[in-house]
Amino acid sequence: LDMLAYDAIAPGEADYAYGLERLVEAAKAASRFSTVKVLAANILDEAGNALFEPYGVFDLNGFEVGVIGISMPGAAVKNIQYFNDLIVSQAQALVDEVAAKSDYVILLGNIGSDGPVDSTTIASSIDGIDLIIDGVDANVGERGKLVGKTLIVNAGERLSSVGLVHLQVTGDTVSDAVAHRIDVRDVEDPETSALAKAYGVTYVPEDAQVASYIAMQKEEYLASLRQESPAVLPPEPVVTVAA
Repeated sequence: LDMLAYDAIAPGEADYAYGLERLVEAAKAASRFSTVKVLAANILDEAGNALFEPYGVFDLNGFEVGVIGISMPGAAVKNIQYFNDLIVSQAQALVDEVAAKSDYVILLGNIGSDGPVDSTTIASSIDGIDLIIDGVDANVGERGKLVGKTLIVNAGERLSSVGLVHLQVTGDTVSDAVAHRIDVRDVEDPETSALAKAYGVTYVPEDAQVASYIAMQKEEYLASLRQESPAVLPPEPVVTVAA
């Protein structure tokens, strides 16, 4: 994620698959070794202590963007609080705190529609959120959904698309916000993409650093499988060279 130039993420349900302790360790490692912030304002331990950073403020050429993380871990994760009366009662105060430090406030999280709250309810009940970036279950369409003064957008499943929100900024004020979505097909086959054609894009090169990293990870994974379970994979081919 650091290589992809992410600034912030909010853990989704799948990120808890290796256990809460592992995820907390990963978040601490991210803060030490990268610039990626792992944000989750609503994840507290049983004593009410925050387990992740609640928010981050990012300086974009003098324009301050505050990002609050919200995480829905699912019922399988024990010994935490993530949605109760205390957290709900403090939500407006947290947004107010971030808004006082920022020109633009984003709520980031895979909130979905099956949990105790959805992004539409949040937008209509909490003042001061300019943009909510939700997960695929929000299903608000390519151009997003406006609830009061809050724009809601959602990501595509498994990187099937990349969402963009174009902000028109004058001084420290946003005068317009327009959501767009780039489908993976626009990237894989730009010659047949109306979007790519509109911007004169005919070829999207693969990022060499990312491709190298993926290849390395695949090789290390296959090597570990061969070592742990030789019967799972066929042996590496033996090449005989004539003398």
